[in-house]
Amino acid sequence: DWRDVDQSWTAEMALPVSDMVARGESFGVGSHWTMMLARYNYGRYLDWKELSMAPAISKTNYHLIEDYATIDFVK
Repeated sequence: DWRDVDQSWTAEMALPVSDMVARGESFGVGSHWTMMLARYNYGRYLDWKELSMAPAISKTNYHLIEDYATIDFVK
């Protein structure tokens, strides 16, 4: 509701494994992926904008793939 003032937020994402491996990437034990979660926070009641990401990267540039976190799939 754009008329209220948010106190918090939650995000959930689901990706079909079939789409993730469609180009030959492996999935499962022994696989290694990289990822970064990022958000651009702005809104009607904010007079500033915030960029945040996890993991923290060396500078605010979401294209720094070498700074992304590694996900290791283990049993």
